[in-house]
Amino acid sequence: MSPGSLDNGQVATSLSAVEASQPERLVSAAAEVGARTAQLDSLITAQRASVDKLREGWSGTAANAALARGERNLATQEALRDKLRTLQGVLATGGGQLGATRTALLDMVSQLKGQGWRISDNGVATPPPNLPEVFRSYPQAYTRMLQRLLKTYDGIDGETARKFPTFDEDGAAKPDVSFAVGDDPRKEEIEDLVRRSLAGDKDAARQVDDILDGIEPNQLQPHSDPNNPGVTMPPVPLTPDQAEVVSQMQSQMSGKSLDELVALKNDLGEHGDIIGDSMQVMSDPDVKFPLVVDEPFKNQIPPGIDTDAMTGGKGMLPQSVKDALDAPAVSRAIAGPDQTIPVTTYPSGDDLQKVSELIRAGDAQFQQGSELDRTMMDRAVDVLHGAEKENRDYFKSSNPQGDSIVQDIFNSAGRDQIVSHDMITEPNSTFLDDIARHEWTDNGAAIRTLTDWVHDGATSTDPDVALRAGETANALSTYLGDSGDDLLNLQHPGGWGLDEDTTVGQMNPDLVQSWGDALDPYQKAMLGDGQMPGFEPVPGTADSDFTQMRNIFAVMDSDPTAAKAWNEAAYEHILDYQRNPDYNNLANAGAMLGVVDSAAVQEMESRGANNLDNQKAVYDMKKAALGAALGWPASQIPAVGGTIAELTIKGMLGSEPTLESVTSNAPTTNVADAMNQTNFYIAEGLVRDDPNLGEMSQYVNPEDGSLKRPEDIPASQRRDYFLDMQEYVENRGFANAMDTFYKQYQEAGGINVPKGFVLRG
Repeated sequence: MSPGSLDNGQVATSLSAVEASQPERLVSAAAEVGARTAQLDSLITAQRASVDKLREGWSGTAANAALARGERNLATQEALRDKLRTLQGVLATGGGQLGATRTALLDMVSQLKGQGWRISDNGVATPPPNLPEVFRSYPQAYTRMLQRLLKTYDGIDGETARKFPTFDEDGAAKPDVSFAVGDDPRKEEIEDLVRRSLAGDKDAARQVDDILDGIEPNQLQPHSDPNNPGVTMPPVPLTPDQAEVVSQMQSQMSGKSLDELVALKNDLGEHGDIIGDSMQVMSDPDVKFPLVVDEPFKNQIPPGIDTDAMTGGKGMLPQSVKDALDAPAVSRAIAGPDQTIPVTTYPSGDDLQKVSELIRAGDAQFQQGSELDRTMMDRAVDVLHGAEKENRDYFKSSNPQGDSIVQDIFNSAGRDQIVSHDMITEPNSTFLDDIARHEWTDNGAAIRTLTDWVHDGATSTDPDVALRAGETANALSTYLGDSGDDLLNLQHPGGWGLDEDTTVGQMNPDLVQSWGDALDPYQKAMLGDGQMPGFEPVPGTADSDFTQMRNIFAVMDSDPTAAKAWNEAAYEHILDYQRNPDYNNLANAGAMLGVVDSAAVQEMESRGANNLDNQKAVYDMKKAALGAALGWPASQIPAVGGTIAELTIKGMLGSEPTLESVTSNAPTTNVADAMNQTNFYIAEGLVRDDPNLGEMSQYVNPEDGSLKRPEDIPASQRRDYFLDMQEYVENRGFANAMDTFYKQYQEAGGINVPKGFVLRG
């Protein structure tokens, strides 16, 4: 064989052709096709909804003809969409493989040329002159490697072209790909596997479970293209085995009662999750799978219906589950002629709780916007409204029967992040207000399920999760900012038919704690410090109006546990701002410190008199939160005594309330303490590297150049110490920043002024 040809005597494509090629354009084209496919899919969804609505309200010969035309049109569009998805995959895969092969080939050519070799256009390697005898075999080896890379490139190029789907002139054609799993024996194997699972065979259920567990979230919903920001990719299709398992589970569970499904779930033990997991997938509108059609009915399928790729939805669920979802959740009826108040019952409550049990046994990763979860949450709202009406009818403060139904649904279907996000962010929705004002028998613990993912989602590397978390947090922040003061002035039934005043934190402490946990990562973003996907600064803060932000903080203060955690995070931010001082950081420090102070007073006054006990309770809460932020154990929070610890405590909290300060209506927080503390942190970072200390030189430790702490200064000289420090900081360019700290603190209401006290000066 000559060194200029391959084993078959043929030379592959040329080096110059490979060098001139641009395979990255195939990858870019794949992204564009993906975007177009997503748009077409949205159009199909809207048209499908129109056809379904038409089917519900029109019947007869003309209706049947119109519906048939509509189904044919949809089938044509779905076929085109499926071809576009195939094209997208071919372009992305082919472009990636061609690009990698081209890079490897051209890198090798470049290295050889750099060593004096000559490379012909057909890949023949000619060595440099005077090549030592020991290397005489290298030219043939290099030629073989280069020409095989050329052949590989040629093969990938041809295979990519071969896989391109064909389109009719009008863009319509039968899809080239479906969910067919290959030969019938494999279908029959999965059919038998599901049959044995639903008969209680745990080993068969394990195998079904393994197949289902292979389904990834990106197969259940559209997702952002990680390589093309702003481009949404359609869901990745189920694998043939996954699709066939879902198909068989849908078919073989369709006639089972709820009691049978629950009993089967229990019998299968750790693999009982296949019931709930498969129901999630079969009811997911972003999933397609084949529909099992018995032989006698195959010729009755309407034209345009592709049974190999049916869209998931509520209609695919077992009939007993659909019956539970569709039944009235609440009944209010006058029981007798002598009654004027309706009797409230929950006729589908038991069945809804059975469905909740099936969902809760499943894996939350399958809950990606399914119609099962969405409809269950709708029923939860129905029951909540019914329970609230019943409470008002009979002046009840709690409703164990209604609450237990709603709580079971929240603890199961509420795990669906997409559904929870949609309910919380829906424009003009009263959902957040409804759950806040209802007095829950579990103190609002079940509601935590709806938002317990937001805290971690805020910093998720998945852009879709981060955006969803930010939008959810933004809706919650907006609601609390608008309604926070109202939530501190609620009423609930007390004794003797009278209402009693309460706060949302007193009534539903676990709910408030869940709110704090969800919003904690967004505290700085509330001020406009940093951008987080989906989250906007609290309205007004850009103009130094902190009313809404104060409402948010005051709601968190209404439960002691939530208050400590929330204010601990706030103090950490304030200290961080002070230790990294610039104009914006000090403005944010003043604003947040002012909001912390004034919100605590706002919440305290909502609970009653501005007395010593209430003020001390607020002070102790803030002191515990500050101690936690500084890493002080609760038993070792420093007492006053002229130390930096005292300076920090007084700067953040003010002096401890006394009977005299309460009776004289004196403010307990002095902005001078806060400014002294801030000046200390700024000066501490400046003096070590400053050759011109001036008056500050007397306050610097000669051993290490560090700033002396307040406890190192005699009490009689401490006033001069702080004044000299203030002048030093201002002369180092921080005068405007400190003025802004002071002004923002005041704008935020940070001077802890009880009602009726007028600040002078």
